[in-house]
Amino acid sequence: MATSPYRNKNILAILFVGGVGSIGGGLLWLSVTFLIYAMGGSHTDLGTIGAIAVLMSMLSTFIGAYISDRYRRDIVIWFGGLVSLSGVYLLASSQTLTDILYGQMIAQIGWGILGPPFQAIFADSTPSKDKNRVFGTSFMIQMIASAFGNIIGYVIFTVKGSTLSIAPIKYTIWAGFGLSVVQVLGLFLIRDKQTLSVEEEQSYSDTQDTDEVMFSGFSRFSLFVVVTVLASTYLIGLGAGISIPFFPKFFFDVYSLNLADLSLVFAGMTIVTGLWGKITSNLADRFGRIRMIFFTQMIAVVLLYILALYPPLILALLTILVRNAAMNSSGPLVQALMMEYTPRKWRSVVNTIMSFSWSLFFGLGNYFGGRLIDAHGYRPAFIITASLYFVGTIAMLLIKEKREPALLLKSSEPPVEATIIS
Repeated sequence: MATSPYRNKNILAILFVGGVGSIGGGLLWLSVTFLIYAMGGSHTDLGTIGAIAVLMSMLSTFIGAYISDRYRRDIVIWFGGLVSLSGVYLLASSQTLTDILYGQMIAQIGWGILGPPFQAIFADSTPSKDKNRVFGTSFMIQMIASAFGNIIGYVIFTVKGSTLSIAPIKYTIWAGFGLSVVQVLGLFLIRDKQTLSVEEEQSYSDTQDTDEVMFSGFSRFSLFVVVTVLASTYLIGLGAGISIPFFPKFFFDVYSLNLADLSLVFAGMTIVTGLWGKITSNLADRFGRIRMIFFTQMIAVVLLYILALYPPLILALLTILVRNAAMNSSGPLVQALMMEYTPRKWRSVVNTIMSFSWSLFFGLGNYFGGRLIDAHGYRPAFIITASLYFVGTIAMLLIKEKREPALLLKSSEPPVEATIIS
C-alpha cells in the first residue's frame, strides 16, 4: 500500500505555515494597501512602494539561494522568517508612508531569503506522482485561510469603522502581526532531513534516460519546459503588477464599496480560488497540466477584458470572483510542472531565477501601473494586463506532452519522451 504524502512532516509543516500565514496575509494585503491611501498616498505612491519592496525581494532571493547552497536549507528558512516578522512589526507600528516603505522592504527581504529553499524542500518532500494534488491542497488551504483573514478584517472594520481612516486599519495589521508570529514558529518544524531520497521522489528529470541528458541533468525537453514556463511567468508577472495591487481601490472608487464590503468580496474571491485550484490540480492528472493551465488562464483573460468595461456591480463582482479563481488556480500546476522537469540539485537555483524575475517584472508593473492609473484611469491598465496574460498563456502551448509525468510515474513503465512544438 502506498504511503500518503501527507505523512511527511515537512509537508504537514508547510501546509500549517501556509494556512496560518495566509490568514495573516488576507488581513495584511488589503489593510496595508488602504493604509497607504489613508495616509494621503496616491496610486503612484502605492505602485512605488510596491515596486521598491518587490525589488528588495528580488535581490534577497539571491542571498537565500547562495546561503542555502552552503548551509542547511532549514536554517536559511528560519532566518528569513525572523527577518520578515520584523518587517511586519514595522508595518503595524508605522506612522508615515516612509515607515510603510521600510516595513514592506524588510518583510519582502525576509520572504525573498526563505523562498528558494522553502520551495525546494517542499518539492523534495513530495513524490512526483503526488505533486499536482499536494501542491493543489497547499494552494486550497492558503486561499481558504486567506478568506478567513478577510472575514476577520470584515469583523474588525464593522466594529471599528469601515471608512478610509487609520485606526481601524491598524487593528487589522496588528492582528496580522500576531498571526505572523505563529507562522514563523511553524517554520521551525521544517527540516532538511525530512526530505525524500531521489528514488522515493521519482521526478522526470531523475528517471529519464542518461542518454537524453544534455546539460547538467537537464534533457533537451526538460530545459525547454523550464525556460518556457519561466518566460510565460514573467509576462504574467508584469501584467499582474500593472493591475492587481489596485483592484481594492478600483472597487472603492468605481463602485463605492467600503472596507468591510471589500473584505467580504476578497473573502469570497479567495474561497472560490482555493476550491477551483484544488479541483484544477486534481483534473490535471486526467486531462494534462498544459491543457488545464491554458483553459483556466484563458477564462481569466476574457473576464479581465470584461472588467475593463466597468460592468454593473453584480456582474463586476462575479467577473472578479471567477477571474481571480481561474488565473490563480493554475499556480500549483505551473509550480509542479517546473519542479517535475528540474533536477533536484537545480531546484533552489530555478526557484531563485523564477522569484527574481517575477519580482522584477511585478515590481515594474507596480511602478508603471500606479502612474498609468493616476493619469488615465483603470481601464487601460486592465486591458494591458489582459493582453500580457494572453501572450503568456499562448506561450504555454509550445509545450506538448504525449503523457503526463505524474501519471507516467504511477506505473512501472519507463518515461516516454515528450515532443516540442516549434
